[in-house]
Amino acid sequence: MQLVQILTLIATVITAGWLAAFLTQLIKREAWSSWVKLVLAVVLAALVGLATAWLSGDVTRFVTLWKAGTITADQVITLGVLIFTAAQVWYHKFWPAQGWAQTLGAVGSK
Repeated sequence: MQLVQILTLIATVITAGWLAAFLTQLIKREAWSSWVKLVLAVVLAALVGLATAWLSGDVTRFVTLWKAGTITADQVITLGVLIFTAAQVWYHKFWPAQGWAQTLGAVGSK
């Protein structure tokens, strides 16, 4: 393994592992309103999704293609789907038992 690959692996474990879990637990403990928790949860999920895409190299590849002017709509959609999927996995892993998350899920399924 090259040094860059080792550093990326370590950053992935830290970002998608203990750090995001720690922040999630802080949000759950606070006595904030459910709407504040909802916004913080969605922002955290989006950041984890973006970090996952960045650390896997998809974001840097996207930027390189953008600068070269060779990016296609297919590549834009693929990056968006990757970030959205990673964010959804994180969101549903840590927030399913929250009352506001269940309400949000029920609204989305109607």
